[in-house]
Amino acid sequence: MPALRQFCCLLALSLSFVGMCQETAFSQDGTDPVVGVRVFWEVKLLTPSALKSAPQIITVLSPDGTVEKTHHVFEINHSTAPDTKRGGFQGQLWHGETPVKWSDPVKTGTSLGTAGETVSFVHSMALREATNADGTVSRTLAFSIENLASSTWGNLQTTGAVEAPSTLTSLATFDPQACLRESAILVGRNRIDYMKISRIELVRATGATAGRSVDLYLKAPRTTTP
Repeated sequence: MPALRQFCCLLALSLSFVGMCQETAFSQDGTDPVVGVRVFWEVKLLTPSALKSAPQIITVLSPDGTVEKTHHVFEINHSTAPDTKRGGFQGQLWHGETPVKWSDPVKTGTSLGTAGETVSFVHSMALREATNADGTVSRTLAFSIENLASSTWGNLQTTGAVEAPSTLTSLATFDPQACLRESAILVGRNRIDYMKISRIELVRATGATAGRSVDLYLKAPRTTTP
């Protein structure tokens, strides 16, 4: 039954996302495409261990609902590129199973260690356009972490930023189910009360933003039925 409830929750979120696209005139035809996606994450800790650098978490953001092509990985309380370090966090650009670019690790050596703290951040991606001298248009897909807040690490407006050339013209193929499916608690699951996506926002070319508040749990609190 819990698995069925989770499936129903994911299905409802997907339908909600489609509704957002429709009612705000998002489209893939170039008239007013989706050019930005913002996924709001919230992690409530129980008893983190600074000594063991636990828990360790990743969130994943992809423009097309898969990790077979370009996607972004945000490593929390550890970093692995170009080598493994404890504590802190890092943004990485992957193509399939290969990391191709990464930001410098931040707060390396400082591990989560405040009991009961909440870590929140926004995992975002955006299509950017530039007109070249010859009149052609170049596009890049930019990923970053925004508004990270933590008792251990303090507040950071932007971190983990990386970008890559892109041929995409819209982000309307974004799939919220993929965010949840590919993100993971790698170490210390028992040290987390809950981890969830709390909100999803879409940005269109005209700058208009549409959002939905959700409670989509990667790990639900004991008092909440998944």
